[in-house]
Amino acid sequence: MARKNLRRALIIAGSLVFLYLASVRILPRLVPWGGEDTLDAMIWSHRILDREGRLIQVRPVNGEGLRRIFVPWDGIPEELLTIVRKSEDRRFYLHPGIDPPSLTRAGFRFARSGAPKGGGSTISMQLARIIDPRPPSAPVTIGMKAKEAWEALQIESRFTKREILELYINLVPFGRNVEGYPAAARLYFGRDLPELNPVEFCVLTVIPRAPGRFDPILFPEKNHEAAARLAVRVLDSDERAGFADSAHRRLLDTPYQWPFEAPHFSEYIMINRDDWPAGRRRGLEPIPTTLDLVIQRKAQRLLRHHVDIAGAFRISNGALILADPATMGILAYIGSADFRDTENDGQVDGIRMLREPGSTLKPLLYAEALEEGWTASTILPDIPTDFGGLFVYSPENYNEQYHGPIRLRQALAASLNVPAVFTLERLGVENFTETLIDAGFAGLEDQRGKLGVSLAIGGGEVSLAELVQAYGGLYNGGVVRPLSFISDEVGYGRQVWSSSSADIIADIISSVDDRVMTFGRSGPVRFDYPAAIKTGTSNQFNNIWALGFTSDLIGGVWMGNFDGTTVMGAPGSSLPAIVLHEAFDAWSAKGALPRHTELEIRRICSISGLGYTPHCTYTMDELFAPGTAPVPCNWHADAAGRARSVVRYPQEYSYWANRYGYDIDFSESAVLGIVHPAEGSVYYLDPGAPSGSQVIPVRLTGSGNATLSINGRILYEGSLPSEVLWPMEPGYTDIVLEHRGKRVIRSIEVR
Repeated sequence: MARKNLRRALIIAGSLVFLYLASVRILPRLVPWGGEDTLDAMIWSHRILDREGRLIQVRPVNGEGLRRIFVPWDGIPEELLTIVRKSEDRRFYLHPGIDPPSLTRAGFRFARSGAPKGGGSTISMQLARIIDPRPPSAPVTIGMKAKEAWEALQIESRFTKREILELYINLVPFGRNVEGYPAAARLYFGRDLPELNPVEFCVLTVIPRAPGRFDPILFPEKNHEAAARLAVRVLDSDERAGFADSAHRRLLDTPYQWPFEAPHFSEYIMINRDDWPAGRRRGLEPIPTTLDLVIQRKAQRLLRHHVDIAGAFRISNGALILADPATMGILAYIGSADFRDTENDGQVDGIRMLREPGSTLKPLLYAEALEEGWTASTILPDIPTDFGGLFVYSPENYNEQYHGPIRLRQALAASLNVPAVFTLERLGVENFTETLIDAGFAGLEDQRGKLGVSLAIGGGEVSLAELVQAYGGLYNGGVVRPLSFISDEVGYGRQVWSSSSADIIADIISSVDDRVMTFGRSGPVRFDYPAAIKTGTSNQFNNIWALGFTSDLIGGVWMGNFDGTTVMGAPGSSLPAIVLHEAFDAWSAKGALPRHTELEIRRICSISGLGYTPHCTYTMDELFAPGTAPVPCNWHADAAGRARSVVRYPQEYSYWANRYGYDIDFSESAVLGIVHPAEGSVYYLDPGAPSGSQVIPVRLTGSGNATLSINGRILYEGSLPSEVLWPMEPGYTDIVLEHRGKRVIRSIEVR
């Protein structure tokens, strides 16, 4: 009998346990709960941090400015967890989501008053109401409370107690467009949650009960009274001591102003977050960036100051970017002089905008030339030259002077235009474009087929970010790394140029002496420490640039107008160069520039660029990649009856020499050729010019006597080299040069 009674008791007990589990655990878990989708889709405020952990921005989660900051369990102070449990739900760890004693008391209050008076809600029930909020104006009903109780059971069946408390701490509303204790700690105290003490936790804990009534800034007395009553219940005597003096001592006088630093930087990283881990994408973890907030603030002031000065030239804006060249991690990113300046389009990101780059592509062009076997001593023609076919392009140098035969080093350092266009024509526009795209100039993809030889001096559109990234390749031995924004993301580099080519170009653009021809020995491009710099100006001066790097800092500056307005006067590129110079002065360690390969030093003839011989009158040392040193100079030779050796220039420089009145000798033997005009050129007659006044110079090279005929008519018979002026006639024209059975033909058109 006793055994039968025991069996019956066990069956009854088991049934009761099953019924309990079924009602509070199994059934709530089986029934779908819409709150799961809400939580899965919930976005938290993205906290963007600089390299030292300083707040750059706390991004709102919606268009109304709501901020909720997620702090994981391990980051929540134990004192706060204790206060919340004692304040809101003393039996939190004992009940399944609803607390029968609390609900019973709430039921008695309802019976006496005839209406729900609140109370009885567990933390889980409050969390259910937070996840699925009721309309603010809706009265509290028994049905509504029952719904919250059921959803609390569903929550408890899906989450651990720790997860529930963690969600509550991070989601409970505090008014003033913030949710959660972490955001409230910032809003009312301007501090992170772990920086508050238990007394201040009490100040915060009473606010969600009635945010409008217990706001400690608007109604400090009411908040103080409620917090003091709570402190008696949840704090020990030592913690309560001095409550009256300490509760509001560190409270802000006005609500915390959420930081709004580096707006263009922040916008860019938020747009490009698709590859982030899921937690970071949702804002569950902070975003560690490479930015240095101290440098960012000072650089912003630096740029704004110089843009204000540049207003005299009708320049209204600028952009500045600084990075660590070894990692390409961005230290400062300033897309405009003033983000809030709506009159001058301050919200436009000038670092990403595509603009004509002026001469800033020249270092990359000459790096490409070195890759093709040219050297720093290769002679380039700086003479009046027509390029192109359908549209004849005749570039001029900035100072409107021509320098004849000039070494590649000089051409780059002095930023001469004609040699650069000559170089690009020889290398091929498409080939150079491909290299630029490989180096990160993605904006050129859409410009394929539209670019000509003017690309050498700015005839395309690129961004400041692309330029800085490419110059990083010159710093890093030809390896181009993407600009880095997030400190724990690894950007893999690509070898675009050889290390020797990159090192030689870096040496050229860091040489003070080599740029004297154009820039003189003073000014913003002269540094007292190793620094590479290249400036650029577009044709109408509406884009002026400076790019460069030191031992530990790389940067770029653009100045102009976002609407493309031409600036007043001709300020040149000195304005952005000054900004970059001052940035390097302020934040660079000013060490030696890196060298990535062993280069050979060879003595060369400074006139011919060829190897030194005893006949060469002017010599210098030059850097060469191993095995690329030039052959001995053949421009210089002994001359009978002369006190010194004579230099004979190639014949293509005869027109240049005549133009400037230089009395120089030319090589007696040269390839028969028509230097000008170029094959396929198209010229246009000016209808307003007098008849016969419009001529084309036909420049000839070779030796001995030759015959020049145009459309079958002999125009010139005589010795070479020579220049002949041909009065233009409309139509297609064949220019034929003949010498001892050899013929050279150029076909052009006059319209």
